[in-house]
Amino acid sequence: MSQEESPPIAGGSGLFDGFEGYRTPQPGDYKEIATSGLIALDANVLLNLYRYNEATRNDLMSLMELVSARLWVPHQAMEEFWRNRETAANGAWASTQEAIEALEKARRATEAAMSMWAKKTALADDPRDEVLGELGPALDRAVRSLNAQAEKDRVKGAQDTALDPIVTRLARILEGRVGPPLPDEDYATALEEAERRIQAKLPPGYRSGYKDNAYRADDYLIWEQLLRAAANAGCDALFVTGDTKDDWWRRNRGRALGPRPELVEEFRRRTGRMLFMLQPQEFLRDIGSAINANISPTSAVEVERVDHLLKATPETNERSVIQARLDAAMQRVYEVAEDFVSGT
Repeated sequence: MSQEESPPIAGGSGLFDGFEGYRTPQPGDYKEIATSGLIALDANVLLNLYRYNEATRNDLMSLMELVSARLWVPHQAMEEFWRNRETAANGAWASTQEAIEALEKARRATEAAMSMWAKKTALADDPRDEVLGELGPALDRAVRSLNAQAEKDRVKGAQDTALDPIVTRLARILEGRVGPPLPDEDYATALEEAERRIQAKLPPGYRSGYKDNAYRADDYLIWEQLLRAAANAGCDALFVTGDTKDDWWRRNRGRALGPRPELVEEFRRRTGRMLFMLQPQEFLRDIGSAINANISPTSAVEVERVDHLLKATPETNERSVIQARLDAAMQRVYEVAEDFVSGT
């Protein structure tokens, strides 16, 4: 019997059978998801709409509108959105004021330092006034720049949900697309399972074990609700999240390659379908490309930039975004002072 005629080995399987979590998704996978799958959004995807610039915000929401028939938000993710919405909406503007206060503090400190330096070196008033004359306009320009950018990017009317354009637009996009909470008995069981996974360091959610008890189960609750929704829908699912902790992602040299294989296997076991995951910037690029959406390449860059800043100091969120602009302004102040000193 030739090799071509040899019968298959009993019980044999293919290369990816049982190892689907290591397969690299292809454009066709995303096209199928966008047309017939389930696209689940994490709370951070919605909250970060308040942190992006206006153009990026519009691109992301336009893409959400194009795939709205496939969108779904776990009830727990929506609860997190409402819990944190006001902080996110107010954060950029409040952080701008903090940055301006820091600049004014730097102005006062610089003036005091220059006066002290002038006294100790018996420097005449003219050289001291010259450098202060350079620093003052530089600080004024920095303050104007921060105010202008904050005014451009802030969401006007965010204090009133009836006037908030993000809430108004999301209400239309997500009408009928938010999942139900778990029944009371199932919720209690899920809390126990979340705690078990935290203690055993099983994904997802064990990296949230440091949180207050009221919120440490959030990630697992989202996961359980996603599993149930995909099983009921009988389709593959894409989870879009800005959470890059390694209890969600399989990583190589720091790069997130896809969902952890354990999650892919649990998803397949519970739903019989395939799990995909993307970060928001990848959602813009890959899903946008799959459906030929008119998305600016700069929007994905802006999403990645802001998300990187937020992750750098997660406890201060919006402040870290403004801090980058403040650092640039202060660098100019230091350059002016250094030029003056080196020239004296």
